Amino acid sequence: MYPIDLKLNLQVPWKNESFEMSEIGYINYLVGPNGTGKSQFSEQLKKFFNGKQLKCRVLSADRLTGFGFSNKQNLDGYVVSQSNFHDGFNKQQFSQYKQGAESMDIGADAFVLLEEKLDLKIKIEAILSQVLHRDIRLEWDSGKLVPMTYNIKQASEYELKKESHGVKELLILLTHIYDDSHKVLIIDEPELNLHPQYQAFLLEHIRTMSGNPNEGKKIIYLISHSPFILDFQTIDDLKSVICFHSDFRKPSFIENLEATEEEKIKQIIPKLNVHHKQLFFANTPIFVEGIFDAQFIKAIQEKRGVSLEGSGSTVIDVGGNEQLPSYYLLSNLLGKKSLFIYDLDSIFFSCQLRINAEGSDGINQFLINLGIGSNFKDIWGQFSKTLEHLKSDLRNKDGEYKSYIEQLDGDKKAKKESYALLVYLKYFRDEANAISANPSQIDLLLNQLNNVINSFEEIGVYILKNGAMENYFPSYDGDKFSIDNKKRECLNAEIDWMINECQSNSELKSRYGELYEIMEKLPSGDKIDYKKVIESNLKDLIHKIQKGLSENKINDESNLPSYVGKEWNSYQRILSISNLNKENQTFTIVLKDLWGFGGKEICVKKSKNYSSENFLT
Repeated sequence: MYPIDLKLNLQVPWKNESFEMSEIGYINYLVGPNGTGKSQFSEQLKKFFNGKQLKCRVLSADRLTGFGFSNKQNLDGYVVSQSNFHDGFNKQQFSQYKQGAESMDIGADAFVLLEEKLDLKIKIEAILSQVLHRDIRLEWDSGKLVPMTYNIKQASEYELKKESHGVKELLILLTHIYDDSHKVLIIDEPELNLHPQYQAFLLEHIRTMSGNPNEGKKIIYLISHSPFILDFQTIDDLKSVICFHSDFRKPSFIENLEATEEEKIKQIIPKLNVHHKQLFFANTPIFVEGIFDAQFIKAIQEKRGVSLEGSGSTVIDVGGNEQLPSYYLLSNLLGKKSLFIYDLDSIFFSCQLRINAEGSDGINQFLINLGIGSNFKDIWGQFSKTLEHLKSDLRNKDGEYKSYIEQLDGDKKAKKESYALLVYLKYFRDEANAISANPSQIDLLLNQLNNVINSFEEIGVYILKNGAMENYFPSYDGDKFSIDNKKRECLNAEIDWMINECQSNSELKSRYGELYEIMEKLPSGDKIDYKKVIESNLKDLIHKIQKGLSENKINDESNLPSYVGKEWNSYQRILSISNLNKENQTFTIVLKDLWGFGGKEICVKKSKNYSSENFLT
């Protein structure tokens, strides 16, 4: 990490907030959804570093500006595009190219740098030759520098402007990564036009050149939307992530990390694959234990007609509840409003889960508002006391509970028995009431369990009361107490039912009960409202036809194309007009079935003002 007193006064889209860091990474990542201010932030970084005599260069997402084809013409000879540098680079204007490219954050000066710095040219040519089998040749033609490409495999030479975007991206990026003109380099969307493997290749070279600027290295900032770009090898790499938020909270990063917290985060760094790294880009990541849980959530939300991704969310499976606490900690440190779905056994097996609850001011205030306590630790203690009493009561009574716990062994036997009791009371309540010495304790325990589960929701943790997700599936006829190999089979059956048989959300709710209620609480983008947009587009047409009828300029449907004008062809893609009556000034708009709600007829009347009414909703 590089010690520096970084201070920025964040303006639009923020509200004059102060952003400060006392140390920064040698490779830093600016991540978050589109439109959250990352580019504006980078402009302020540029000013800051230049003010600190650490010369900073920015390569924007438009860095290839001017490197397209020279021109292209359609069949009529019209030019549809033209490169700024299609004739090459005039030697007399090299300084202007460099100044202009730097001020506009584009890569137009890359070829000038390669011409002026032989050591740089040799390095870049060697890299591209090995990886892409290309030689970059800079030739002079009438006083102009013309970049050429020699394709080694095809033994052919052509102007570089005809090369693929990916090759040009790598050439420009590598040139500025290895160029010694700047101490700080900011790259916006380095992944543009690059295959994932070449993104990883680019990162290798970024790591090579990143380091202390006082020692000939560079501080590099990567503004990215690609999980392939996030290269985490150490805890310092995670500390170098700055997260941006859609609600324009101050960008967040990991700071003041305690030793115990650092150890927990280190455990998951080797496991942060491309899938897990989605948490850095989502507004509200949803973490679940396994892949089957994730598949079901995506399927049911799709059937409900809502979009997780449209709300800036995503579902991430982490491979077991023992990993969830680490992701909970990481999410909080990064300022993420993450959600978690745990199987019921987690309240016994995850000590960290309870520690998180005990340290939550939100939970404690929630309990005070309900009038059932002042802190989670007391609520958990009461629950545990009742649980132990019932375990003692039912342990030796003949029944399903006794049959199951007699099979338990090992050091986690007590926790497994606690979970088994709650599952037993859920599915064998009548038997439990009949054999218990004090049935009222069962009601007390279940009420206390509800308090515990509702408390966890205050910190974004949803506990599955039925035990595990498959216990909510009608198609599941396996062991209620422990997971068996029928989970995949019943998941496929449930998805088939949703696709082929389910007709409404009410059927989903009836089938999945409390699980459906959790799904309703997850982030979801609004359904696409085609009707509202259609209404907006039709109001002008309706008014225009009404005006034509009132002025006797429209006699029947045959007049519509000439009266409406060139827009009529566009309207005909979505509608037709029938029953046009000149005397009554009425007509019918027949919408085509393009929007998922079927065809629709709108009977337009003279007396109705359609400009201020919702006539489709």
